[in-house]
Formats: sequence, structure tokens, C-alpha cells
Amino acid sequence: MFLIRDNLGKRPIYFAWSAGGYPDQMFNLTPFLAMEGLVRRLHPKPLPAKPADTDPIVLNRSMGYVDLPATKQLLFGTYNYPAASVKRPRGWVDRPSQSILGLYSVVYGTMTPSLLAAGDTTLALRADSIAKAVEANMDR
Repeated sequence: MFLIRDNLGKRPIYFAWSAGGYPDQMFNLTPFLAMEGLVRRLHPKPLPAKPADTDPIVLNRSMGYVDLPATKQLLFGTYNYPAASVKRPRGWVDRPSQSILGLYSVVYGTMTPSLLAAGDTTLALRADSIAKAVEANMDR
């Protein structure tokens, strides 16, 4: 709480998806959080219940608020999804790091509806295929 109190509005504050529902359940921050790839950024004011069509932040039924331009850039321009989705006949490298791989699957897979709603069918299909390829590596 001190970190938020002392820094909100001065510098960006992020929660990793690996934190699970901690910021939501412990601090009731859901209305203030917008997904940016594998993290959620804390905003100083609650995000609108129904973002405008011109707003870069959209509402995703599974993920909550999503900063669509930032997330698209991270998912397809920054993260190394080819390494996560490459076929691995013996499965993922090790069990402990597999949870991070799982986050890739969840984030890419649940972005598909938002990308479709934004009219980006090509990127939506790409996100869906990445999620499925990552999942295939986890099932071994």
C-alpha cells in the first residue's frame, strides 16, 4: 500500500499476471487495472465501465480492461512468442518455469476476442494459434 500511496501518479505501477488475483482481492483494484501484455498497469482513476469506441482501453470478458495498442505491441513486437510456441517433442524445459509458459497461453488465447472485436482477424488468429502451440508444449 505504501508503494502505491507514494508513487501513484508519479511513476507507473504494474502487477504481474503471475500475482494472480492479489491486487483485485486484497486491494479491490480491478476498476483501476488495465492489462498491458503480461502485466496490469494501475491507473490513478477508475477506468470507465464501458470504454468509448475510440478509447485504446477495451473491456475483455476474461481479462478485464486491456490497453489494446500496448498489448498488441508487447505480444507481437516485444515478447519472444516463437520461442514459447516452438514444437518441443519432450515438452517444456522444466516444470517450475512452465507456469510462465502457461501465462503466455492464457494471455494470447484470451486476447483473441478483443482482437476480433477490434476487427483484426489476422492478429486474432495468430494469437489463438500461438496459445494452442504453447499449450501443446505444456501437455507433455
